[in-house]
Amino acid sequence: MDGDLEIPGVGGTGAPVRLTDRAARRIAEILKEEPASAHLRVAVLGGGCSGFQYDIKLDATRGGDDLLIPGLFGAR
Repeated sequence: MDGDLEIPGVGGTGAPVRLTDRAARRIAEILKEEPASAHLRVAVLGGGCSGFQYDIKLDATRGGDDLLIPGLFGAR
């Protein structure tokens, strides 16, 4: 990938999600050690000091409303 990836705002927020080259490479390294069904899930949940908290984990399940971004340095 040439440069960072910026995904336009999701859910009408207009706030982009930015993934750096370094982060994409690290995600790919981690996923190499996981089953083929594993992927990185990033979610924003209610709670925390500002009213929101991030949930970042490896997950083997996929929801029908998930936004999938395949192929970043082999990340899935």
